[in-house]
Amino acid sequence: MLNWNKESAMKLKHNPKIWLPLLALVLCGLAAYLSLRPLNQEKTLALNQQDLAQMIKPSIVRIINHATGQAAAPVFDVQLNPPALVYPEGERTLKAEKIDLYLSGSGFVVNPDGYILTNAHVATEESLKESYLEEILLNTLEKKLNGLDEQTLGQYFKTEGSFVDFYKNSLAELETRSQFNLQSKLTVLNPSESQEYLSSLIKTGFEAQIISANSDFVKDEKDIALIKIDAKRLPALLLGDSTQINMGEKIFVFGFPSTAEVNGRSPLEATLTQGLVSAVKFSQNKEFKILQTDAKISQGSSGGPLLDQNGRVAGIITFQTGDALRQKGDNFAFAVPINLSREFLTKNNIKNTEGEYATLFRQAVGYYHTNQCQKALSAFSAAAELNSDFVSGKVFENYTKNCEALIAAGKSEDTAYRQAVGGVKKIDAFTWFVVGGRLLLILLALLALEKLYLRLKKDEAQIEQLEISLQAEEDYKNELLSKMEKSGTPLPLPEAELHADSRLALNLPHPHLVDFIIEGRKVGMGDNQIHEELLQAGWKEEEISQAFSHS
Repeated sequence: MLNWNKESAMKLKHNPKIWLPLLALVLCGLAAYLSLRPLNQEKTLALNQQDLAQMIKPSIVRIINHATGQAAAPVFDVQLNPPALVYPEGERTLKAEKIDLYLSGSGFVVNPDGYILTNAHVATEESLKESYLEEILLNTLEKKLNGLDEQTLGQYFKTEGSFVDFYKNSLAELETRSQFNLQSKLTVLNPSESQEYLSSLIKTGFEAQIISANSDFVKDEKDIALIKIDAKRLPALLLGDSTQINMGEKIFVFGFPSTAEVNGRSPLEATLTQGLVSAVKFSQNKEFKILQTDAKISQGSSGGPLLDQNGRVAGIITFQTGDALRQKGDNFAFAVPINLSREFLTKNNIKNTEGEYATLFRQAVGYYHTNQCQKALSAFSAAAELNSDFVSGKVFENYTKNCEALIAAGKSEDTAYRQAVGGVKKIDAFTWFVVGGRLLLILLALLALEKLYLRLKKDEAQIEQLEISLQAEEDYKNELLSKMEKSGTPLPLPEAELHADSRLALNLPHPHLVDFIIEGRKVGMGDNQIHEELLQAGWKEEEISQAFSHS
């Protein structure tokens, strides 16, 4: 056992051979830690594309708008030259029938307390009415245009745009002439439900309340609605800044496109597609800019998020290229910028926040990527317990299986030793080069510090020796002066003399100076020392020189 005392501490303090190596060791360790820590943190906290997809997926919801009741549409036909809707002469006949309509769309959670953003046309009755009338109009057009070649069609519709305008105007005209008596129910399907049929899923879903929806979305294209379900601790998405999205940037789209339902057996499995922002265009009234993308979508994708590369929402998918143009091979999706949605949230005092889920997920994935499997499983379990309806174990299935395999093989790095070993093994050559360079610089700095320290110690010793010598000389001088005083020859002081100038002119020395010089020599003082003492006493150089010449 070490006997540590003050003497030991003083020895360490004044011995560079002891503390310099210790300081070098500490600084080298600190350099290595600071060099590796940012790299380790980056590998731990940064989410790759797959991680982002898994984190975002539970926040995407499928919305069903179910309407029942009666609809009465006018009896009409299509006139091609010029293109127009025609009605029986003198009659305004309405054909009434019962309807049972389902409209499917997408949405995403923006606040853990059950707040969801989607399209107004998904949440309101307007699209249900349009869907009903659209089917009638398409059937009538198909019968009328069937068998006509492109040249003949070109006589009636000069451009594709003119056909699109006719189609839109016809729908609007039919809606003004129709009557509806609808009862609609808005449902967010329960993501954890195992049923495969829509009717069963609606029964077990979450009934949604419309908090705010833009009723003029057909005119101003602000196709946004905020709805709420009775649920807590949901996984939510953060909104980004749509003004920072530019043409050419990579984006992702999450939703429930109908074309992805190959067999109807996975109605709650969201689809991820990716693409580029192919254009940023003004809306029809030029109030804002719409994001255009080539990411694949279809009916059912409406209301889903358009995400930037960091997983933040940049827009809400709202419509795609019209049927007429899709037949030509063109298919683009369009999204309203997410900044418009902030108005809805602010107006209703709703704060956009990710909540606990994202924090726990990032923490779990960070542990997973560093093979700290016990901690990863614990964090994944805590995330799943937040809300079992939206976050099931299936979300983390790949992560947990891999972790369980590593634990079984004894390769989980949950101990400090295995973390250190694993961290060292993962360091690449460039990192070692950076760390080695920093350590070399520190060692060179320590060598320079040691050299400077030794030089200072040497100078300090020389200064101490000089001080001792000077003190000895001072003591010896005082001793000689004391002897002279005892002998009756004290250090003379200059006095005002009336004939001092005359005495100097006659080359006559001051007798007291001569006596001091003679007596000083007797007691052992040198001429230089005597000369210095007389100067300090106030005698002039001429007086001193004259006295020395006569002594």
